[in-house]
Amino acid sequence: MIQKIKKTLLVFLSLISMVSYSQELEKVKERLKEGKAIYYVLKSDLKTKHGEYIIKDYKTRTTLLEGNFVQGKKEGKWSEFNESGSIKSLGKYSKGEKVFEWGFYNSFGKLEQIYNFDTNVMVWSKNCKKDTEYDVLINSEFIKSKLDCPPSCIGSLDHLKLDFIKSTIKVFPNGKGSILISYFTVTITKDGVAKNIEFIDKRLKNEKVKAFLRSKILEKKGQWIPASLNGSKVDAKIKIYFTIGLSFME
Repeated sequence: MIQKIKKTLLVFLSLISMVSYSQELEKVKERLKEGKAIYYVLKSDLKTKHGEYIIKDYKTRTTLLEGNFVQGKKEGKWSEFNESGSIKSLGKYSKGEKVFEWGFYNSFGKLEQIYNFDTNVMVWSKNCKKDTEYDVLINSEFIKSKLDCPPSCIGSLDHLKLDFIKSTIKVFPNGKGSILISYFTVTITKDGVAKNIEFIDKRLKNEKVKAFLRSKILEKKGQWIPASLNGSKVDAKIKIYFTIGLSFME
């Protein structure tokens, strides 16, 4: 009988706690560039995010991002999705910082890489142990060589390439006429620094376009992962693709 009373009391206190908790929050709907955000803020200041956070695509209503905030900081499991609804990234936050192992997926929802944010180590990548040759700095000279793992960035190089294609189309609309899919190379040093951006297509003479592409590389500072050869980190080049209207090449 006493145990039953205790159990009933606990349930009652829990319900009171939930009611008071809900009264302390206010629901917010916000229009963002990527979609409609729905979340909660503390009524005490109407700024501090606390509770469930979701972003949905404007047209399809597909969930693009979901997770939780605790006192203004991301906490627990967070999931990001592609516009098609397939998973893009999955992992955990602690006090606003990514922790443990995160999985990153391509546009089809297939696993691309697993990165451990506690140890800052690439646990697994689908691009490792392949026969593709890269320009690798060996004895002060770049030569073609296979790698244990090619240079990349946290979150998948494929998503980076897609981001470049989408962003150049938005900033430099194609308009009329033909479009060009081209690329430039970037050297990722063994220390994880991006440098020596080389524009391969000689038709690209537009300095505004070049400056924009360079700025996109700078946005990824601290997220580059160096290549490895025979167990050691090395300098190596990667190709970054972009799409641009021919009218913006000159």
